[in-house]
Amino acid sequence: MKTRSDYLNGNCSHREYFSQFVDEEIKTETLNFFGKERILNCNDEHLNNIPLREWDNLTGFAFSGSEMIRKPAYIKPELLKKLKETKEGVSSAGMVCIYKEAARQIKEEN
Repeated sequence: MKTRSDYLNGNCSHREYFSQFVDEEIKTETLNFFGKERILNCNDEHLNNIPLREWDNLTGFAFSGSEMIRKPAYIKPELLKKLKETKEGVSSAGMVCIYKEAARQIKEEN
């Protein structure tokens, strides 16, 4: 496993780091939320064709004005364990990176 320090120190790429958190369940959640066609039609390398607020909604975070609110969302124990092992916290930004990596993998597989 690559740690948060590995990532921050440039010992692994963004994709290498966040791909270790992606599994079939996360890919399925991403597909179910956005739909296959929408993911495949994203032509921005950072998947910014899909607004950030939608990624936040997928991850269980939402914003009201400038204030972030945490919506009840289930984060499976396996993912929490991986996050702890790598010293990664649970944040809107981190979860969006995980789900965007899942979407990238979906694009590559299709």
